[in-house]
Amino acid sequence: MFISSIVARNTQKYSRTRWAAIGAAVTVTIGGGGLAFVDAGGGGAASVFVPISPCRLLDTRPAPSTVGPRSTPIGPGDTLTVQVTGVNGDCTIPATATAIIINTTTVGPTAGSFVTLFPADVAKPNASNLNTTAGQNPTPNLVTVTLSTTGAIKIFNLAGNVDIIGDIAGYFEPAGASGTGPAGPAGATGPAGATGPAGATGATGPAGPAGATGATGATGPVGPAGPVPGNGDACNIDGLAGTIITGFDVDHNASIKCFTSRMTTIAGDGTDGFLDGNGLDVKFGFPSGVAVDHTGIIYIADFDNNRIRRMTPDGTVTTLAGSGVEGFADGTGLAAQFNRPQNLAVDNVGNVYVADTSNNRIRKITSAGVVTTIGGGATAGFADGLAATSLFSAPRGVAVDTVGNVYVGDTANHRIRMITPGGTVSTVAGIATAGFLDGPVATAQFSAPRGIAIDAAGNIYVGDSANNRVRKITPTGVVSTLAGGATAGSTDGPGATARFNTPSGLAIDDFGNIYVADTLNRRIRKVTPAGVVSSLAGNGSTGSADGVGTNARMNNPFGVAVDNSGTVWVADTNNSRIRKIS
Repeated sequence: MFISSIVARNTQKYSRTRWAAIGAAVTVTIGGGGLAFVDAGGGGAASVFVPISPCRLLDTRPAPSTVGPRSTPIGPGDTLTVQVTGVNGDCTIPATATAIIINTTTVGPTAGSFVTLFPADVAKPNASNLNTTAGQNPTPNLVTVTLSTTGAIKIFNLAGNVDIIGDIAGYFEPAGASGTGPAGPAGATGPAGATGPAGATGATGPAGPAGATGATGATGPVGPAGPVPGNGDACNIDGLAGTIITGFDVDHNASIKCFTSRMTTIAGDGTDGFLDGNGLDVKFGFPSGVAVDHTGIIYIADFDNNRIRRMTPDGTVTTLAGSGVEGFADGTGLAAQFNRPQNLAVDNVGNVYVADTSNNRIRKITSAGVVTTIGGGATAGFADGLAATSLFSAPRGVAVDTVGNVYVGDTANHRIRMITPGGTVSTVAGIATAGFLDGPVATAQFSAPRGIAIDAAGNIYVGDSANNRVRKITPTGVVSTLAGGATAGSTDGPGATARFNTPSGLAIDDFGNIYVADTLNRRIRKVTPAGVVSSLAGNGSTGSADGVGTNARMNNPFGVAVDNSGTVWVADTNNSRIRKIS
């Protein structure tokens, strides 16, 4: 049975952030005695979101595509100022607008770069909205950006040349600024005009004159602005109490959902085996890791089958790579071989990184299914340096940042390691001896670290499994304990009072909340950025049952992931199922 510098950066520091915003209304019942408006203007004023038919604000491609102030790509280190309010491009945005939601598409980037949209009257921030790779396909991303006091934004490109297309989907304005709200009832239809007299009988006479057109009914009054639900507010769906989660759907549109902690089974019949297919007809062999890409596709480390599987959100499962034979071989698709893969991660362009545990290697799979080795060798050991000569020992955790650095929970070496895109392996934190010690990375100690997650600021979070803690490594090289204590347990609560029992997989959402596969507690836990721990699903009992919160049952879950809309995906390992919490 299956059971038991810190972040490499460019010269200027950038990290990709997802700026969540609220889109159109959703069919949920809002509770809790009224909701606050969304603050989208940066000044603390209550705002409302006004959706519009998408209009093109700018397109920097040459004529006839050009829209807006520029017809050439944005060059390296270049900043483009774009006026938003008023009539610009194909858009008419009122002067009362304080922020916009703009679907931004990068076209033909000549280099890997960061693209930042920000108000025109502030200094350029050290955070980006978009990152690109040379030659990538046009990629739309929904971005919320505050306007300057004159109604303008700036667009900065770090490297290479890139064309930008921007389509506005809506804007924010102060509540009551223009009486924004649902349209009033249509005015009554005016009476029909009188019919003209018929022509005389016999020879066809001339047609009578047309009746006069009835007067147009008066326009109904504009309704008052309605409240917009905000992240964390109370809601109710299908009779279940929940909280509002804001984010993005798979098409990069702003989304809002009522999160009720309901666990459902999406794929797997509950028996150990191998079968591609759909839903509950699928068979897995103790799946131990999950990751989800920006399009909503879920990737699964199928431990006992020595394969990497791919699943659509509706539960259709195929095999991405792996022959099923335990071994080691690079190659394409089914020609490749793995040996007990336990965890994986996916980058922004669809490459999947695998902790190939019993091969003591880190593998990479392209979107076309081509498998290569990016670190580790035939024997277990410890060696930094070039990827080809580096050594790992039973790695069980992996994550990737926005610039392509791969982080590894090198479990049996009790260290956190990093592999650069250029193929150099180094130690981020930890020493050879298992133990527990916070402090500088050079002296900090871990004990069998597994899951890894990285936030937008470059902080690294570690599931320190044998220490029963969740640890944090800052970009300045300091290790601390976010939550958990010396003894195993299942207590919810703040920081050091909370308890875990073999925390394994980790994932992080756009708001900095960390999700933990608390394996031997048979629970999925949530840790806020302040370290407050709560239980999302499971109550410690072994079983396989869908349900809400503590009514759900799992059997030693090892993997967890969270998608852009806030749905949590779980590798329920000893049940051989993939579950979701929504």
